[in-house]
Amino acid sequence: MDTSVLDLRHNTGGRLSSARGVCGAFMGADKVVLVKANRNETISVKSSGEHVFRGIPVVCLIDHYSASASEAFAGALRDNLGVKLIGTKSYGKGSIQENKEIDAGVILITTFHWTTPKGHVVNGRGLDPDIKVTASESGTKYKEDGPLDRAIRELLGE
Repeated sequence: MDTSVLDLRHNTGGRLSSARGVCGAFMGADKVVLVKANRNETISVKSSGEHVFRGIPVVCLIDHYSASASEAFAGALRDNLGVKLIGTKSYGKGSIQENKEIDAGVILITTFHWTTPKGHVVNGRGLDPDIKVTASESGTKYKEDGPLDRAIRELLGE
């Protein structure tokens, strides 16, 4: 049986458009990835792309360095598919910024804050793992990496 351990540890994020596409590979198109809001509007951002990993059991590894788009991805998989997050609390960057050019150069402006599809506020709070395992915990049966070992055992039903 195919299974996947998605290791988002030390993944400081990236582009939201990439997270939308990767989410689509796991949950299909048009599923809510996150809900972004500012003072004027609330927008559901949805997944895109082909559903290539249909029915494959998945767990995600996260840590304090998992931020931004990687948090959006992990939160979307948990809220939409019940994927378990394993590791430690994520960073907590639940905001979207845009570059704005000014005479002196470029500044970064926060334009939206976002929540997971089920409304979990990420900014300043992070995602709590479903199964807490610190990086310092040693592995047992499968790997020396404690969180990875726990993820494999979770997928195998141990």
